[in-house]
Amino acid sequence: MAGALSNLYVGDRLGRRHTITLGGLIMIVGAILQTAAVDYAMMLVARVITGLGNGLLTSTVPAYQSECAQPHRRGQLVLFEGSLITFGIMIAYWLNVGFFFATGSVSWRFPIAFQIVFAIIMIVCMYAFRLPESPRWLAAKGRHAEALAVLAALEGKSVDDQKVLRTWTGICDAVATEAEGGFSFGELFTHGKRQNFRRTMLGIMAQCFQQISGIK
Repeated sequence: MAGALSNLYVGDRLGRRHTITLGGLIMIVGAILQTAAVDYAMMLVARVITGLGNGLLTSTVPAYQSECAQPHRRGQLVLFEGSLITFGIMIAYWLNVGFFFATGSVSWRFPIAFQIVFAIIMIVCMYAFRLPESPRWLAAKGRHAEALAVLAALEGKSVDDQKVLRTWTGICDAVATEAEGGFSFGELFTHGKRQNFRRTMLGIMAQCFQQISGIK
């Protein structure tokens, strides 16, 4: 939770791509410390560090996907990202089964260390494929030319295409409205026409049941 909430500041300063990279690096550091743990206290501290990185990723990746994907693909991509969590759990379980028969500390150190592989793949792919920054974040920072160029690249069209310009105008209007809106966290606990409290609780409970259902 601390990692996810810190994204309100970190994500705004660094952007989506660099925040994802930072979250991955923090998880790598945490996993290394877990693998090298020599006592219970060190393992606990390492788990907290890993959790901070995981929180950054959990709160940033869906937003990055939504801001870069076309509207008809957003739901598919976010659901696919969620399904990869379950896929990772499956890999962890099979590793645990396999190393149950190993002797010595390798039986638990290797399964913990193996998570580093996926974090490294994520970071390398982020820059090897030159994934763009979020056009919404670029627009919020006043980097409109870059935002327009990213939108055009994502659509496979030129920067003067009417659809690209409409999308860019909509993003700019939304960013301007948010800047003038004077949002406060108290609004999350209000009802009214927007049912903000109901939406907030739906999001919170969905995450809670994912964690307490016993799959991990």
